[in-house]
Amino acid sequence: MDKGTINRIGAIIQKEFKEIIRSPLYLLLAHFVPLALYLVFGFGLSLDVEHIPTAFLDLDRTQTSRQFIDGLIKTKYFRLTREVQNNRELVELLKKGAIRLGVIIPPQFQKRLRQDLSSPVQVLIDGTYPYRGLVTKNYLTAYLASFNRGLIQKWLKKRGLTNVNLQPIKLQTRFLYNESLISSFSLVPGLLVVVLMMNPAIMAAIAIVREKDYGTIYNIYASPISRWEFLTGKLIPYYLLNLVNILILFLLSITLFGVPFKGSFLLLLLGSLLYIFTTTGMGLIISAFTRSMVAAQIVTVIITVIPSFLYSGLLMPVSNLGLEGEIEAHLFPAMYYMKIVQGTYSKVVGLKEMAMNYLVLLIYGIILFLLGLVLFKK
Repeated sequence: MDKGTINRIGAIIQKEFKEIIRSPLYLLLAHFVPLALYLVFGFGLSLDVEHIPTAFLDLDRTQTSRQFIDGLIKTKYFRLTREVQNNRELVELLKKGAIRLGVIIPPQFQKRLRQDLSSPVQVLIDGTYPYRGLVTKNYLTAYLASFNRGLIQKWLKKRGLTNVNLQPIKLQTRFLYNESLISSFSLVPGLLVVVLMMNPAIMAAIAIVREKDYGTIYNIYASPISRWEFLTGKLIPYYLLNLVNILILFLLSITLFGVPFKGSFLLLLLGSLLYIFTTTGMGLIISAFTRSMVAAQIVTVIITVIPSFLYSGLLMPVSNLGLEGEIEAHLFPAMYYMKIVQGTYSKVVGLKEMAMNYLVLLIYGIILFLLGLVLFKK
């Protein structure tokens, strides 16, 4: 690279930084938008199912039915909203969304149990949110098993059988990498994948399209600067701005959201730099097919946000997407960066194990930049 090339790239970089400083819009896009997205999704996106609004219809009103209700609402998973007087009132609450669970204890509940007979308990679960409904059912099943075990122990004790083992097989479960199963410990780091895909791509696309929109692109056409010099000088300032965003979002994740970081920050930083190299390349491709800044923003959001949410492994493992979904996930860089994020935040995976993900991001970025170079006509 000769001195003239360096001077031309440096002039473009200097010009771009002046444009950014002069226009509050670019500073807003550079730092406020990714920060706002991170905070909104970080606080608003959660897969934890706790404090489920619950209503009870106790038609028995005995000591045993009260024990059943009290034991249920003492857990952190269920929250007593109100006790109703009839089925119609219970169904109306479910229909309005005031509760997500209705429990109906039938008459003679205690009497049947004391006569060594089974007694049904009806539960009405709001299935509007299938995942939450299924988790609610599992919570109830676990609680019912515990309550039944207590009743059996009392029955055996009355008959002098105190040494009977009611649980010959005990399940010992240990959760790895996220011992407390707090969803934010997984989702908040994963949001890096979404934010760092969308924002660098938007900024890179706007940087090129702005010249077309304002008509200043003709100055570039008439100048002796080459295509790769122009594009390199254009993208470097936004690359550096997004490097600052990486540091800000990382600090937010461990301070504001309290996400534990167990791995190597250098490995995360390396993966992040390769990732924004790839996503700026996506913005470069988009700029070749759009003529206005508004169109560039709309197209970029559609192309980046949807794949990063659906095919990165943020909400569910890629292996659960089925064959077609898994193939699509491997075509987007988001999945490879997600593996780096998960490997550094919680799993403490080394460079050797994640080398393929870094290599794919590097190759992906080079291909996109070269393709953008070919598509940019001068």
